[in-house]
Amino acid sequence: MTLTRDLLDNTANLVNILNAGWTASNTDNKTPVIVRVQDIATPLMKDLQQADFILIYSIGYDEEYIDLGAYNVKSEDRYSIDIRTANGQARLRKLWKEVRRCLWAKRKNPVDDASAAFPFSFIVPLNRIDLTDKSKTLFRFVYDVELRRPVEKVVTT
Repeated sequence: MTLTRDLLDNTANLVNILNAGWTASNTDNKTPVIVRVQDIATPLMKDLQQADFILIYSIGYDEEYIDLGAYNVKSEDRYSIDIRTANGQARLRKLWKEVRRCLWAKRKNPVDDASAAFPFSFIVPLNRIDLTDKSKTLFRFVYDVELRRPVEKVVTT
């Protein structure tokens, strides 16, 4: 049995959703650098003094087989959205609220068209963890989200 869809990395899709939906006026007219972790070239601690960062990376993938007269699979990709600033807890909360607003706006309809580049149908925010380190003046939330794909039929070959 094989699945017709490949395992895809949706970090770029989440970057696009956040960049497209970001409203700078909600975050003191400053837009953070929103980037996939694998695209970072330099250490961030030096750059954090000039800009805020939102880093996105994959943390897991689940498949659940459903037997509804035929073999079907439900899959979920989990991602972390790492929000970092050196500008205090109040700034961190504004960044998190804007990330949450962008994701909730696209929660049930992540894309406006049926593009194959966005193979998921539902965004589910999971939890937020405060990883602030005041000794390094690093204010940080990690926000986990799940991207759910439509149920897919397993094709036997």
